[in-house]
Amino acid sequence: MKSFFSLVALTLLSTTQLLSQKVSMPINSAFYDSDMKNFWVAFDMLNKDCKNPFHEFYIAKGTKGLESFMAGRIVNADSLFNTVLRRKDDYEKARTKTENMLEKKLECLQAYKKLKELYRNAIFPPVYFLIGRYNSGGHSSRAGIVIGAEMVDSAFIPFLVSHELIHYQQKKIPKKNSIFYRHALTKEVQISLLNLFQGKVQGKKL
Repeated sequence: MKSFFSLVALTLLSTTQLLSQKVSMPINSAFYDSDMKNFWVAFDMLNKDCKNPFHEFYIAKGTKGLESFMAGRIVNADSLFNTVLRRKDDYEKARTKTENMLEKKLECLQAYKKLKELYRNAIFPPVYFLIGRYNSGGHSSRAGIVIGAEMVDSAFIPFLVSHELIHYQQKKIPKKNSIFYRHALTKEVQISLLNLFQGKVQGKKL
């Protein structure tokens, strides 16, 4: 019986690790919003008592994306708690737009497919949507692409994810080729992706 449960545990672990890996085909890309959901659970507890709920209900349950967003951004639960108390109205206003971030996945995949056409060595890391301290809209890290959803209008998600995806590719280019290829990759791909979405954000400031 022990062997059976050990096998099940090993299988689940392997599956989890596989899902978190970077993939080479756009269709297999992973998008996660569990951090956002956990944040709002913690946020709703602010009115129930005076304790800081963000470590137990948000940070401690976080993904690898949230973990990579801590240093220099969220910092710790106390920093987040103080920012939320100071800007609670801003978080309330941002809440609705954060709840439909995953609806932009198909548009992101359009950009992924275009990037794959332009750069066949492209790889696609996980994308994590989370809530920060209004000091970073997103970045690319070893964990993947991380989006600070409170700072971003959902209409711009495909652009921001694409932008960070390009930076992610650049980091994978060997240093001996980095200056030329990083510049070329950035210029060609950004123009192509802009053309792909042109008209969807006319009149809006990027």
